Amino acid sequence: MHVELKIKNKAIHCDSCEARIQKVLEDKPGIIKAIADHMTQEVQIYFDEDQITLRDIKQTLERLGYPVNY
Repeated sequence: MHVELKIKNKAIHCDSCEARIQKVLEDKPGIIKAIADHMTQEVQIYFDEDQITLRDIKQTLERLGYPVNY
């Protein structure tokens, strides 16, 4: 099943942050699309929950230095 998730992330502050987040997430199996926006400080993620978990997504963002702010 495909799921849409929006995550607030106050550490996103520039175009480079957006590009890095999108590239790393979209390289992970199960991530269909990732859209990061430094203006809203949000990451919108479309993923297949049968292939990747919310925990995996959160851990990936945290390893990149973008802690998840719910």
